[in-house]
Amino acid sequence: NSSLDFVSLTLTRGFELSGTVVGVPPTGITQREIALFPVRTESDYDPWRQRSAPEDADGSFRIKGVQPGEYEVEVRWLPDGAYVKSLRLGNTEAADAVIDLRNGSTTASLTVTISTAGGQISGLLEGKNSEVLHRLGFVYVVQDGKDWAPRHRHGEETSRDGSFTIQSLPPGKYRIFATVYGITPFPPGGDNTQRFREWAAAADVIEIHEGDKLVRNAKVAGAK
Repeated sequence: NSSLDFVSLTLTRGFELSGTVVGVPPTGITQREIALFPVRTESDYDPWRQRSAPEDADGSFRIKGVQPGEYEVEVRWLPDGAYVKSLRLGNTEAADAVIDLRNGSTTASLTVTISTAGGQISGLLEGKNSEVLHRLGFVYVVQDGKDWAPRHRHGEETSRDGSFTIQSLPPGKYRIFATVYGITPFPPGGDNTQRFREWAAAADVIEIHEGDKLVRNAKVAGAK
């Protein structure tokens, strides 16, 4: 025999969040989309509460079915070099790129400001003794002093010659490093979060300003 544990679920239709994208007018070629993600941490992510909506020709948008919570905001199909410069809900500037909707339905409008002057880093893979490595790898650029949550990091696979270019970086200080299979000592098991935190903490620090185009090689973590 088996028993069933009954749980009570409260379903709500959610509320509507309206807003405007400013700074970069829509191109009309590819319709941009504004997406809300429940705040993603190093190990926790709830995909069921994602919500998104297309941007209208005047830059406005209306996202329906939003549930109370804290959200990251992503604008899809931005041009190269563009990034979300600021988020403002009513008169409140968002901290750490997160908007607070824990109180539920709001009449406040979300203003998403886009800049086309995102920073750029180009370079090559480097071994322990600064030798250039001509092979495939993955380069990480992580905000200095932040955790390993997705909104705090950027990444790009290198070309076969070990070269890379990472665009659309917001201004700030970052840690840069790379991983290469066969060189970087990945621990057994699927969760490498702690090891990635250690590699980021030991990586070189670089500072990016708006419009910067830096050339900086990425050292391979664990290279011997």
